[in-house]
Amino acid sequence: MITTKQLHRIRELSGSGLTDKEIAAEIGISDGQVFRWRQYMGLPAAGLHRHKRTTHYTVYNSLTDEVLATGTAEEITQQMGWSPNSTYSIICKALKGRYKKYAVVKEGIR
Repeated sequence: MITTKQLHRIRELSGSGLTDKEIAAEIGISDGQVFRWRQYMGLPAAGLHRHKRTTHYTVYNSLTDEVLATGTAEEITQQMGWSPNSTYSIICKALKGRYKKYAVVKEGIR
């Protein structure tokens, strides 16, 4: 059985970014119980943001091979002055070889 105090603590600790396992150790219940109650309360998965992976790209001018921008998609958006939707569209098309003006190289996930 779980107490109201423990439910409030799950909400509080989940909001601070702890994983289900860390929350369970803190309040003295199983991580399965934390998972089920977090799901029931509609709380997002805890701790996922701490290990967020980002992909880095390099954008080249296809005609001159000049580097135009490097970094994450958000950084490229700022450097090129594109809208976020345009950035993702251009990156996807260029990676598939369907965009002639720009060439994009996927540097990797960090």
